[in-house]
Amino acid sequence: MAFAIKPLDIPENGADVAHLNPVHSTSLLTSLGNKYPFLLNFVGQHTWAAEWLRGEGHTARMNLTHRYKFGKLSVFQINIVADQNGPGHVRLRLETGFGPVLISQSVTPIGVLQQRVVHRIYSPWYNAVIAAAFVPGESYMFERDMAIWNSKRYTSSPAYVKTDKSIRAFRAWYSQFYSEKSVSFKDATQNPLDW
Repeated sequence: MAFAIKPLDIPENGADVAHLNPVHSTSLLTSLGNKYPFLLNFVGQHTWAAEWLRGEGHTARMNLTHRYKFGKLSVFQINIVADQNGPGHVRLRLETGFGPVLISQSVTPIGVLQQRVVHRIYSPWYNAVIAAAFVPGESYMFERDMAIWNSKRYTSSPAYVKTDKSIRAFRAWYSQFYSEKSVSFKDATQNPLDW
């Protein structure tokens, strides 16, 4: 699948820890909890805690904890370590109560503001049913991010708020992948035939 978004948006998503609960808390089973908040005790919602860390050289890491909550009852905890290797590859190692799952994500530019994203999910044979459930789940969560990415506007000098601390650190880390010959966003969008 290819879609038109800026090259930085997909890798930057991991560093944007502030977006996790507002965007990804709605249950994958039903969105009735959004419309009728009193139902959240019955249909549940996803909750996230995360931190983004700059690694050495071309690496970075995000540590996440996912829980599915029905009111005060918390179930299905998943501990996730997401290792970013450069601008185009992320490996998410998930530790579930049923066993490990590995999600490999690669991002390849294919044109101006177009990228191909491939997710591959691996697990031991005994955990195959859980890993298979992650396929539509990962897709739904990714689509929620796409809706935001496709609405973003480029600002050359954005104003950061306190919750953007990790985004600012991410952008400083990501700048190592640009060179003096890199085409600017402005130049890339003015003449798309030059790509």
